[in-house]
Amino acid sequence: MNKLFSPLGLTLLAILALIPGIWELPLVDRDEPRFSHATVEMIDRGEWAVPYFNDEYRFDKPPLTYWWMRANFAAFGINEFGARMHSVLSSWLVAIALFFFARRLGLDRKMAFLAGAGWLTALQVLIHSRLAVADMPLILFIVLAMSTLHKVMHGVGKAWLNYLLLTLWFALGFLAKGPLAYAIPETALLVFFGILWWKGRKADDATKSGLLEQRSQVWRAQKAVLITLVPSLALVAIWGIPALIDTEGAYFGIGIGKHVVERGTGAMNKRFFLPGLYYFLIIIPFLLPWTAQLPATLKKSLKAGSLDTHFLLSWLAAPFLVFSFYATQLPHYVLPGYPAFFLLLALTYREGIALGKFGRIVRNIALALPAILGLLLIIIGLSQATRGREALDLALLVTLLGGVMMSLAIVGASLMRREKLARIATISSFASFTVFFLLATAVARKSHLTLRLQETAGYPAGTLAAAGYKEPSLVWYFDDFQDKEKRGIWSFRNLDELTPDQDGLSIATKRRWRIDDESWLPLLTLKKDIPLADDNTAELETLFGKERIDTAKVVSGWSPATSSWIEAVIIE
Repeated sequence: MNKLFSPLGLTLLAILALIPGIWELPLVDRDEPRFSHATVEMIDRGEWAVPYFNDEYRFDKPPLTYWWMRANFAAFGINEFGARMHSVLSSWLVAIALFFFARRLGLDRKMAFLAGAGWLTALQVLIHSRLAVADMPLILFIVLAMSTLHKVMHGVGKAWLNYLLLTLWFALGFLAKGPLAYAIPETALLVFFGILWWKGRKADDATKSGLLEQRSQVWRAQKAVLITLVPSLALVAIWGIPALIDTEGAYFGIGIGKHVVERGTGAMNKRFFLPGLYYFLIIIPFLLPWTAQLPATLKKSLKAGSLDTHFLLSWLAAPFLVFSFYATQLPHYVLPGYPAFFLLLALTYREGIALGKFGRIVRNIALALPAILGLLLIIIGLSQATRGREALDLALLVTLLGGVMMSLAIVGASLMRREKLARIATISSFASFTVFFLLATAVARKSHLTLRLQETAGYPAGTLAAAGYKEPSLVWYFDDFQDKEKRGIWSFRNLDELTPDQDGLSIATKRRWRIDDESWLPLLTLKKDIPLADDNTAELETLFGKERIDTAKVVSGWSPATSSWIEAVIIE
């Protein structure tokens, strides 16, 4: 049994938790096809420094993810599985790193395994480990950097080797997703200094002596960051300087100016912005099934007051501080703090503590919320199933997602108890989660609008244009990857910019139903019809003629990137 509480056990768990469905799940997030096809275009061009998407520069992220995906495509082929393997591998390596980090903290194999297993089974990790984006490689190198800083603080290992490794982790982290590779560790150290200052204000002489010792250890880590900053940036410059020269400085100006600064000052795509509170609320569903452990873990860690708990608490707080007032707020932005939480959970798991009234309220909300959400999704899905044949796929998908949430709710409740029956319930419920998820991925693929459009239109030649449905997934799924000379370039236009006599193919949104603020009330009150968000039928008939629109191929399906059910028309 002890062999299971090991890196081998975590490897088996990673295979069971992260692999199922990644070959079947279509590219859902808009960035997935952008990363994936940009890698294909880099391969076609023989390019290593500057990525392209749809024959145009793509400056969103540095190149490490494209390089890693390039290796995946060489090993597994150009498909969804290959596009996502870097995220799976990164998550698995984070779990392994947490195991050895926990062992260095003095924990036994079971608690070290708990740290890695908790990470692998958190809902946000289960989601992002299946996405072809850059977040998981970034988190991997942040974890390795924080682990190395912890060694520096304790004087573990040779100083020169720790500095060399820290230089490498910072450089690779920057190449994965930019300045966050520095911002998260540096913010954590600043928070640590703040904790020590706060505790030292009214401390007695004996306590002050211990805090001064901790301060000197943190300062040792801070010096390591400052010493390795320039050499790590020099490594980045090996790629960065040629990329800046090739793009005449646009890679930095757009990559940092638009995708970092502008997202911080203005909410991307008009997203909901709740400064200071958003991430404290969003962590309740996305830390599942471990959310109920959060109040006790934090309370026990704050009470401990050791160097290690201060370090981990500072690390956990860092992404919340960095992003709480960042205008574009997305649930996964605080993922770099999750590894710290699971190390704290492993450190304090066996200690008992009275939560208090507030802690019990948070714990009960964390246990009840996913069950309520899951049940609500199931009810909504079943209510929509009577709308007719076209609604069945959407209704089934929503119902299965409700089953996914209910399974995680049962897992979370089971984890609160430690007897044998609870362990059986945990394993069986997680198995149910996997089954529901696999069924949901199959339905998602079957109902995905871009795939339905491609199955209907094939791989057309000539001009490719899209209006209304301006999804990057069109670029990925309308490419057969066999003959790059036949690869079409998509033109994304407004409806009135479509040309009736163009030589090629046009795809336009005819009607659209969107699940948003206006449609939630009818869904929650179990009304059968989702309100129609857009109806472009009259405009299309004016542009192309009524007869041509009436005889054109019409395809309907689910658009996950916009949470919409769309009826699209193919005009050839």
